[in-house]
Amino acid sequence: MGAEESSGNIYVIEQGKDVLKVWDKNGALIMSQNIPGLALHASPIIADIDGDYEAESLVTAKNQILSFKFNGTLTTGFPNNVEYDRVRIAAADRNGTGYTDLI
Repeated sequence: MGAEESSGNIYVIEQGKDVLKVWDKNGALIMSQNIPGLALHASPIIADIDGDYEAESLVTAKNQILSFKFNGTLTTGFPNNVEYDRVRIAAADRNGTGYTDLI
């Protein structure tokens, strides 16, 4: 999956069994994160979820939503526990505030 953030940076994100990888537009691996229980039924997404104008990678694992900075650290406020274990996520500014909302 590929994504472009508002700053024009382009990323490629891939998830496999228990691993999430992100490459920049030049093909350099910028993140490889082991995530036990990473959900293979839901696509990862790239979005600026914390309003710092830098993209994060978001995935689901078991009954959690996780958001990682590209240095591999968890984004502040994550993981978020959810009621179900097969969650799919999307991100958009649904209410016009200029901030990304998780859907």
